Amino acid sequence: MKFLKVYAVLSEVMLFLALPISVLMQWVLVEEARYVGRENPEVADLVLPYSIAAVAAVLCAQVLLVVLFVFVLKVARGTFFKSATRKWISLAQAMVLIGPGIVCAVGFHAASTPASSPVMALAFLGGGLLAVGLFSLVGLAKSLFDAALADRGELEGVI
Repeated sequence: MKFLKVYAVLSEVMLFLALPISVLMQWVLVEEARYVGRENPEVADLVLPYSIAAVAAVLCAQVLLVVLFVFVLKVARGTFFKSATRKWISLAQAMVLIGPGIVCAVGFHAASTPASSPVMALAFLGGGLLAVGLFSLVGLAKSLFDAALADRGELEGVI
């Protein structure tokens, strides 16, 4: 049990530190979009929509960090296997679909612009694969959570 406390504290600290770093990341992505717009006037009209998309994608990651923080707290307190946790798992599933989905959509669109590079095609493919893969994994985790919750309820009924 002592190790659980150590892991919980380390996880909480790392998740807490990741939030300001992700805010910095949002700023850097917007600045990069502005730079690309200045260097490539033919895509200057895409700076605002791409900046919004970048901020939204990172926002999904920030929400996911908060969800993971809640999971760590619930595990440390021994309250993870409660039905209220399911809504947090559903939120995580939505974020891992929406965030990479935004990257995929921007990559698909950007691949057709005059200033395109192979990075845009990779963003499209990577975003799509990440969205489907993570959504599936969290869906599997949700199914396992439901099974564990049902087993726990069944055991509590017997005891």
